[in-house]
Amino acid sequence: MSHHSAVEHILKRVSTWAVLSDTAAFMRQNEIRAGIDECNRELTACSEKFTVRHPYVTPRVYPQKSPLDGIIYDE
Repeated sequence: MSHHSAVEHILKRVSTWAVLSDTAAFMRQNEIRAGIDECNRELTACSEKFTVRHPYVTPRVYPQKSPLDGIIYDE
């Protein structure tokens, strides 16, 4: 399976789960869990094929310092 078709397959599978009602998703949770595990394996295989080291890492965002940092207030 090519990386493009693997991603399309994953999107198709996930899309079918996304439209399920809460009750239907609950009733099929074992199937969905197994499908998610399979999706992760497929994504890992694609990332390994293309030497992507950290496929699920997003850049870390550091909070900005407050403009009030360093201000001393009199009591």
